[in-house]
Amino acid sequence: MEHRASAIADAAAQEAIERVLEAERDARAAVAECEAQAARIVAEARALARRRAERADARIDAVRAACRARLAGELARLDAEAQALAAWPTPPETQRRMAAAVDALAERLTGEAR
Repeated sequence: MEHRASAIADAAAQEAIERVLEAERDARAAVAECEAQAARIVAEARALARRRAERADARIDAVRAACRARLAGELARLDAEAQALAAWPTPPETQRRMAAAVDALAERLTGEAR
């Protein structure tokens, strides 16, 4: 009878060990699946960040191009205006008054105003 009880206890212990090992295998499989899922999430997040950065770069490039084009237009307009003004001589009295105004401003800016 003692041998039979020992055999039953051994069988129960063996069954418990098998359940623990099975639970451990299931846990390892679950952890592996979670790691794979986390890796997929990270990869998707990186891809999304990359796409957003590329769109932002494209928008920045478009704004820069628009600014360059507008600046080129403004510079061309100012050059044309300067050429048109250069064709008209400035009267000597206007030149004298402008020189006096520049001198007065320079004196004020340098603290030499009287």
